[in-house]
Amino acid sequence: LPFDFPDDVKKEAAKIDTTVTLEEGRRDYRDRQLITIDSEDAKDLDDAIDVVRLPNGHFRLGVYIADVSYYVRPGSAIDQEAYNRGTSVYLVDRVIPMLPTVLSNGICSLNANEDRYSMTCVMEIDEEGKVLKADIGPAVIRVKRRCNYVEIRKALLEGIVPDDLQPFMPMLHELRALSTILKNMRLRRGAIDFDFPEYKVILDPDGVPLRLEKRERTIAEQIVEESMLIANETVACYLRDSENPSVYRIHELPEPERLDMMRTVLSSFNLPMPDTESVKPADFQKLLEMTKGTDEAAVVQTIALRSMQQARYSTTNAGHFGLASECYTHFTSPIRRYPDLMVHRLIRQYQRRGKLTEEESQQSLSYHTIAADQASSRERIAVEAERETDDLKKCQYMLPFIGQPFEAHITGITSFGLFVGLENGIEGLVHISLLTDDDYEFDEASYTLRGQHGGKVYRLGDAMEVTLAQVNVEKCEIDFVPGRYESLEDVQQLMAASAERRHKRKHSDKKDTDTKHNWFAGAIGKKGKKDKKDKKGCKDKKSGRKAACKGKGSKSRRGKKKKK
Repeated sequence: LPFDFPDDVKKEAAKIDTTVTLEEGRRDYRDRQLITIDSEDAKDLDDAIDVVRLPNGHFRLGVYIADVSYYVRPGSAIDQEAYNRGTSVYLVDRVIPMLPTVLSNGICSLNANEDRYSMTCVMEIDEEGKVLKADIGPAVIRVKRRCNYVEIRKALLEGIVPDDLQPFMPMLHELRALSTILKNMRLRRGAIDFDFPEYKVILDPDGVPLRLEKRERTIAEQIVEESMLIANETVACYLRDSENPSVYRIHELPEPERLDMMRTVLSSFNLPMPDTESVKPADFQKLLEMTKGTDEAAVVQTIALRSMQQARYSTTNAGHFGLASECYTHFTSPIRRYPDLMVHRLIRQYQRRGKLTEEESQQSLSYHTIAADQASSRERIAVEAERETDDLKKCQYMLPFIGQPFEAHITGITSFGLFVGLENGIEGLVHISLLTDDDYEFDEASYTLRGQHGGKVYRLGDAMEVTLAQVNVEKCEIDFVPGRYESLEDVQQLMAASAERRHKRKHSDKKDTDTKHNWFAGAIGKKGKKDKKDKKGCKDKKSGRKAACKGKGSKSRRGKKKKK
């Protein structure tokens, strides 16, 4: 992950012309009541929205995206660097941008009261959430007000409205109504609506963790999320119908062996399981709805998500399983994702050239197939880095609490112990050698840990009291012991005895690294932002203990914003 840009990129960025004029071929939308809605500390504002209720009762929804493709030309030094990076990386304490800040935080950021070039998708949507027609293409825009999630939530739910937001309230009420329509439309067709808790590590100026803050998913986030989802889908269909090669965001059907494992893990919950031969997104959504508000909800969500494949980029339109969408792409974040930049260029190409010749089509397909694979690879690297820095800071945060008891729930079961999660999103391991009241064995058929003599059984979702025993910051590992201990010395003695027992069981520890036993050993929680419906899946690459450091959802941006 490169922190600095090469000199040729810096030189090229310094020469960028930041003058914005109304050129031929661009729509002029500067009179529209556009707003941005982001987190309070966001610096790269790449999407604006507006909505108008038409005389026929339909909605005119406009999604206005920074026109990065105007500034970043194919083959330039900036373009090559962006291709190599593939995505911006949002670490816990910093951002590693895909583009130089003169673009990401400057001329491509849709700052209020400044003219900006935009690639727009303006849709007419009926009362059922169906897009009847769309106008897609370049424009000049001017955002009228920057908004943040907190103030929009307070305005819509609590009636707390700043004076300068008052003129926008009629439109915000229409946006709220439309977002509900769009969400219901997706749920009707079977889209999966995960709702994991998300925790942000709050740091002091020196990078020391101060607290863990739970992020709530409110109507403000929903408004933006639904607008981005429908725009991404509309643009994907537009490019598909062009019959030219394109880049899609795909989420393929779950693999049969993962569905079999899910059935095994959830066998004790007495729930209807998806059929391997004819699995549908609605089958998963039904599971979530049946367990919503119950003690099993978190476990069922986790297992359902981990049974799915990773979303990725491809030139083959395989649909998006999680969204129950036949055609989907990424259009809304070209500042921070290279595939969105490619999609913007493909729109321009089609509008300029129309249908490509067979030779041009083959060349385009070849390039975009390789570029899609590159983007998918860079995305996985970014997600891994984001998770690992989060885990690092969570370990640092827990250091002062060694010896303290906590209420926890079992979030993963393996042949070497139990993974447990605390209410604040912290996760760690209770090693099997610490369960000294019986000889426990992993039962793969029921996905439980069973005592061989007393008959005690540990199941996913079970509550248990634990005491924090040790934190290894370098390895990002947190260890708990079962039960409550008032003396840290007692805890340390217990851990020492456990280490001795582990030493004697080396032969079984080798078997512990079998990844099929680790497959569901993850913690509950990490999820995204604006477009967070696009789950990345959680295929564990490492076996054994490290599985505890992997979450399920992807992290997203600036709070984080879009990762559909």
